[in-house]
Amino acid sequence: IEHKKTVLLSIGREENKERALPFLKRIKNDGHIFYATDNTHKFFERYGVPTTKVYKISEHGTPNLRDLLNRDVFDLIVNIPTHPDRRTEESTDGRFIRQSAVETGTTLITDITVAQTLFEKLGKRVSQEETQAALL
Repeated sequence: IEHKKTVLLSIGREENKERALPFLKRIKNDGHIFYATDNTHKFFERYGVPTTKVYKISEHGTPNLRDLLNRDVFDLIVNIPTHPDRRTEESTDGRFIRQSAVETGTTLITDITVAQTLFEKLGKRVSQEETQAALL
């Protein structure tokens, strides 16, 4: 994945957000643009990772997730459900997010371990580029 990607973060469960946090902190200044649903947004903002809040499809407000997904804004979607087996508004929103990713060909990650691995690799790439720039 190239740098300066537009990323949607919709990560359920506090422990999943905590697992992603150190990796996102390493790449937050690398030009990535992070959008996040409400609770994900609040969590990462609290810990110094800037995100733009997006309203879920089931919520009223702007920017709304449905509009952004329909406009194919995201290069990467990280959608980790809180309760993957329950039928709730969250699962309806999550299903729409995942279906939109498939329809638009957007890279979709639904597993926190895979998300961590990707963010770690992006962080290592940033560190290598910073080291090379310092040597010039």
